[in-house]
Amino acid sequence: MREKVMISVIVPVYNAEQYLRKCVDSILTQSYPNLEVILVDDGSTDTSGNICDGYQSNDARVRVLHKINGGNTSARKAGLESAVGEYVAFVDSDDWIAQGMYEQLMSLAQRYHTDIVESSWYLDYGYTCVVKESSLSPGLYEHGKNYQVLIDNLMRMDGKGRRPVAYSLCNKLLRRDVIYEIMRNENTVLQYGEDAICIYQMVLKSTRIYVTESAFYHYRMHGDSITHKRDDKYFTKINEFFLEAKRILAAYPEYKGTLMPQLGLQMAQMAIKGLSETFDFGIDVYFPAYIMPEMEIPKGSRIILYGAGRVGKDFYRSLNDSGNYRLVAWLDGNAEPCRKNGSVIEPPEAIREYEFDYVILAALRESTAESMRGTLDRMGIDRDKMVWIKPREVLQVKNPD
Repeated sequence: MREKVMISVIVPVYNAEQYLRKCVDSILTQSYPNLEVILVDDGSTDTSGNICDGYQSNDARVRVLHKINGGNTSARKAGLESAVGEYVAFVDSDDWIAQGMYEQLMSLAQRYHTDIVESSWYLDYGYTCVVKESSLSPGLYEHGKNYQVLIDNLMRMDGKGRRPVAYSLCNKLLRRDVIYEIMRNENTVLQYGEDAICIYQMVLKSTRIYVTESAFYHYRMHGDSITHKRDDKYFTKINEFFLEAKRILAAYPEYKGTLMPQLGLQMAQMAIKGLSETFDFGIDVYFPAYIMPEMEIPKGSRIILYGAGRVGKDFYRSLNDSGNYRLVAWLDGNAEPCRKNGSVIEPPEAIREYEFDYVILAALRESTAESMRGTLDRMGIDRDKMVWIKPREVLQVKNPD
């Protein structure tokens, strides 16, 4: 019987003693049989290096590289230089993966001869997991057929904060010869957006990408991972990111008219974010992505807002700021993690507790709005009270004619 293709799993490790065993165990217990696991100890000062050595002593599939601390990108590059697998996967040392991840992703990679297989993933808060996914429908995307949708939306998020290809290496199975050429030349000086720069190149160099809605990868959301911290070098970092992205895109002149406007929009969003997070102005600087269109709703009406994605957040601010309506409730199907963080968002079923005149459906696409209508239909809500008009994008990227 022909031996299965090898997957090299690279784990950068830095002071992760609290989480490392769960991470490595989740890899070693995968059902896919032909793995090598490369643990790159990036100059840890705790017991992480010793834990890595213990795994190497007890499992022939594990190899350990000890190096001077150089950061996550440096550790990944070191692991990639040592990898021998035809396919490569990355796992961060404080995260873990679900059983069957590599067997299922490899099955898709071989069936469709892909350069990349991307799966959905989990944001794990400890008390709950939130599933995140691509903005694309599941399936194969290949040059000469339907690949252009990846290029047209490479740097754009939809109304739910989703991209076609996530800016992460960890929820993917990657053909080694594609990722190796990219990472070998990656700028290790970058301190911001390294994964995004890598993803841009992967999409531009690849010819076949498969997107599956199955979720396997668990990103551990630490308490301080969502805390904004002052960074006096933020604008220097995003300037370096811009220059590197511009350099990369220059190698693809055929996409200049599509990608440079997207990059400009992304930089504008980063700059506004920096005003709020880097400088202490004493005000909340917010950059809306979507504007709520004019709706034929009488002023003073009691409004329920349904949807808490990016469109919903922009609508919520708009409704509060306008003073034209009385906002009585804000609903979303994924309300539970928001409520645990003190949010006012409630599940759709809470609509029965309120008196209202209209429900505004905060959705970018009509298909999403129709799904919301279906949920409300099942609760007996009159469709005449449901209002949806396509939101207008603040800075809409338009391809040249």
